[in-house]
Order: sequence, then C-alpha cells, then structure tokens
Amino acid sequence: MDNKSNYSESTLECVEIQECILEKQKQLQQQKQQQQQEQQEQINFNKQQIIQKQKEKIKNNNKNNEEVLKSVEVLTISPYLTLGMKYGLIIEFLMVIISMIQYIIVGKWMMDGDSDGVENYWPINKYYGLFIFTIVFNGMVSAWKGYKVDQKLFFAAHHLLTMFFFFVCFVYFPTVKYYFYLVIYLVMRLGKRIKDEGYMDKDQWIAFYVSYAYVQTLVIVIIQCLQPNQSGILDIIGGIAHIDSLITCRKENFSGKRLNGHSKWLIPIWLLENRLAQTVLSVLDVSTLWCTLLIGTSFLNIFNFNFYRCIIPFLVIEFLIKPSFSSFKRPYCYKFSNHSSFPSCHTAIASIVISSISSLSPFQRGFLVMSMAAYRVYTRAHTVEDICAGFAIGQVLNSTIYCFSFYFFGLN
Repeated sequence: MDNKSNYSESTLECVEIQECILEKQKQLQQQKQQQQQEQQEQINFNKQQIIQKQKEKIKNNNKNNEEVLKSVEVLTISPYLTLGMKYGLIIEFLMVIISMIQYIIVGKWMMDGDSDGVENYWPINKYYGLFIFTIVFNGMVSAWKGYKVDQKLFFAAHHLLTMFFFFVCFVYFPTVKYYFYLVIYLVMRLGKRIKDEGYMDKDQWIAFYVSYAYVQTLVIVIIQCLQPNQSGILDIIGGIAHIDSLITCRKENFSGKRLNGHSKWLIPIWLLENRLAQTVLSVLDVSTLWCTLLIGTSFLNIFNFNFYRCIIPFLVIEFLIKPSFSSFKRPYCYKFSNHSSFPSCHTAIASIVISSISSLSPFQRGFLVMSMAAYRVYTRAHTVEDICAGFAIGQVLNSTIYCFSFYFFGLN
C-alpha cells in the first residue's frame, strides 16, 4: 500500500515538473515571438524612414531640377533677349560712369546752384536716346525674367518699379545724387548677372550684396554732408529701396557673425560683463541720444522747425519701426539696451542733426556722424547693418518732413 502511494506521488511530481517545463517553454516562445515582432516593427520603421528620406531627396532634386529647367527655359526661350540684357547693363553702366568721370574732373559738381550736370557730358549728351532705351529695356526684360523664374508677380513688379523710378528720375531729377545711385545699382545688377552665370557661389554673392549696401550707405552719408538741406522725392524713394536691401542684409547678419565673440576690434566681453561698466554704458547710451536730440531741436524749442524735424523721426523709430523688427537682437544686451537692434536710432537722429546745423563744414558733419556710428558698433550695441539702416531711415524721414513742410507750408 505504501509502495502504491509513493508511486502515485512520484507520478504527480513528474507531471507537475512537465507542466512547469511546458509553461516555461511557452513563455520563452511567447517572448521570442514578441522580440521577433518588435524587431520586424523596427525594421519596417527603418524602411519607412529610408523611403521617406529617399522621397524627400527625390522631391528636392526635382525642385532643383525644376529651378534649373526654369532658368534654362528662360535662356532658351529667347537667348537674344538674355544677351541683350547682359550687354545692355554693360552699355548703360559705361555710359554713366564715363560721363560721371568727366563731370567730377571738371570740379563743378560740389558747387551749389551750378547748372552744369552729368547729362551734359559725353556719351549721355550725344546718345541719351540709347541711355533711356537701355533703362527701359533692362527693366522690362528683368521683369519678364523675374516672373519666368520665380512665377511671382512681386519680383516682376519690383523690376518694373525700379525701371520706372530710374526712368522718371532721369527725366525730372537729373542730379548728381541720381547718377551715383544709378551707378551703384548697376554695379549690383552686374554682380547679379555674374552670379547667374555661375561665377559666384551663395556666400560670395551675400558678401557682394552686403558690400553693395555698405557702399550705398557711404554715398548717402557723403552726399548728405556735402549737400545738406537738399532733400527731395528722389531721396525718399531711393532711401526706401535702400532700407529694403538692408533688411535683407540684416537677416543674414553678415557683420554680426564676423564681429561677435572676442573680436579685438570691439569692446571686450569681460568688460561688458562688469556691472559698473554696464551702468556707465547705459548712461552713455541715454545721454548721447538725448544730447543729440537737444542740439537738433534747438534745446526743445517747439517754435523751431528743427524741433519737429528731429522729434518726429525719434518717435517713429522708437515706437513704430523698432517694435516691427523685434526679432533683430543686439550683439550684446546690457542694462537699458535689451530692445530691438534694428535700426540705430542714435545714427538716424545724428544724420538728421548734422544736416540741420548749417554752420558745420562737410568734414565736421562726416566726422560727427561717423563717430556716432563707430561708437555704437564698438560698444556692441548694433551691427553695421543697423547703423546703415539708421542712416537710410534718417534720410527717408528727414526728406519726407522736409518735402512736406516745403510744399505745404513753404518752410525751408
């Protein structure tokens, strides 16, 4: 009896052991299946990622190919027009630059009220019809090409308006300022043609375009120092186009990338991090701006025209323009200087003030306004593009107020 009971117990134990083994095997099999399923899912996910990347690559290639095809289409639709625009730009540039060289050599261009102008010199004086034709032709073909390549009316309208501006200015405002602006613009267009021919990469084109904006600003400052109080519609329209170029340059932050960090040309970062230095610079920021305003407004004399000539641009820049460009940060933010960097209100007001003080010589005007610009860049309060925009916006606002007061109230 005991033997039977022992046998049955051992049998039960064997059965339990077998069941445990089967359970373990089942669990292992389930784990293996789950791992295989996860591996398969990961493989599928990776495949999908690869396929997605390949689709994006194909899409980008197709986009690039479409752009190339559009460019080729423009060239193949009418190669004569393309060549005509290229050589038309060269002819127009040579006609202007040769006439201007003669005009400057004569030495009368700095004399106020002299009737002698650039348009009276060869080759413009002999071939003014060709000069007008190249302006209209280049504008029309550029508009056609801009629309064909980008399929956007904005670029076409931009080229047409530029052509219309230079055409109208040649007829109604044949001043030395117009020819300076035209030469600079034509240099930029020739650079664009060189880029389109494949002789410039993107970085070289950006450097060239920023240099074009810098030179245009320098010309504006020189003309403003030589001929203050001679603002007109030409300055307003040209200044607005210049501001548009500077906004593009500021987005690239060309000077900011090269003057950031521990540049030996600017005030050291370790000094800016000092609390006392920050306080001193903040006081200088406020004091220099308000001292410039006081001088320009004849010490807040509300009965003086210069008061409104300086206060109105200050309010427009501080409360309308700067908030619109809040994404443009300063190279270094310290106390009282954590708002928008674009444009520089200091240089805008300084450029207006130097033109309102008739007793200053051209050299004194240039020295004062360039000193303000250098000070703002040296203390890392602004980039070079901010300074240039300050000059341009100062010119536009000053010219607008000047023209409005002259034509409607007879003030000068």
